[in-house]
Amino acid sequence: MLSNEKLFSFFTFIFSITLFSQKTLKLDSLKTPYKATINDASWISGHWEGTAFGGLTEEVWTSPLGGSMMGSFKLVADGEINFYELMTISEENETLLLRIKHFSNDLKGWEEKDESEDFELVKIEANRVYFDNLTFEKVSSSELNIYVVFKNESGIEEEVKFNYKSNTQNKYMKLAMTSIPVNDVPKAFEFYTKILNFDEQLYMPEHFLAIVYKKEEVDGPAILLEPIDEEIYKPFQSKVYAKKLPVITFSTDDIDKEYHRLLNLGVKFIKTPTKQDWGIEAIFDDTCGNYIQLIQK
Repeated sequence: MLSNEKLFSFFTFIFSITLFSQKTLKLDSLKTPYKATINDASWISGHWEGTAFGGLTEEVWTSPLGGSMMGSFKLVADGEINFYELMTISEENETLLLRIKHFSNDLKGWEEKDESEDFELVKIEANRVYFDNLTFEKVSSSELNIYVVFKNESGIEEEVKFNYKSNTQNKYMKLAMTSIPVNDVPKAFEFYTKILNFDEQLYMPEHFLAIVYKKEEVDGPAILLEPIDEEIYKPFQSKVYAKKLPVITFSTDDIDKEYHRLLNLGVKFIKTPTKQDWGIEAIFDDTCGNYIQLIQK
């Protein structure tokens, strides 16, 4: 097993031969801190495995709870633990802070008891969370990259890429896309993006093509706003609409808040939030020939 001294030397060697790829950002202390909540980084959660430093790496992140996420890392070489990391991403002062502490295989800390390596948040994009000199990049639901900047023996900064795969990848089939028939694609696109806060994935109005999704759900399902086939689907849609049946269901953690938000934007509800045995439901009109069910479980 590598000693701490040999491990640091090995790190230095690896870092010195890694090409700088500009996937990380530096914190500008003069800028206003980037506002974010822990839910903005929720896609980091998962059980990730990869290779680095001549061994196998494992990184596990929990789902958000109590304004934070907890992570752990370990390096295994020649069948033995070389070192561990314990990490947290937490909400602090309306932004996020990443903290890391390192431990030898016997859990002796590398940092002093009350010290940790801290990384302040720079910004967040749809599939990247940029901390100061450290970036999480979600490639897909089954692949994650982490980029970290280190200094080599000459004091030159080098960026290292850690590639991880989910240890549960391809285990289950999942929904990639569904469709909602609409009688006016541009109008529907406006409603679903401006009112329902979906994000544009693809919009080609000249071809009556619109696909929306949620940016924070990097590998989540998309919705095709599909123009109605007058001969086949129009009669069916008309009957469903006449019976006031919803064609799709969206969920929310606070249905009362979302109900009043939509109401203030002029959305027409045919059913106000109503308690059911399984939770609460409401139904509203999407202005394009459909009723949508909104639920809180």
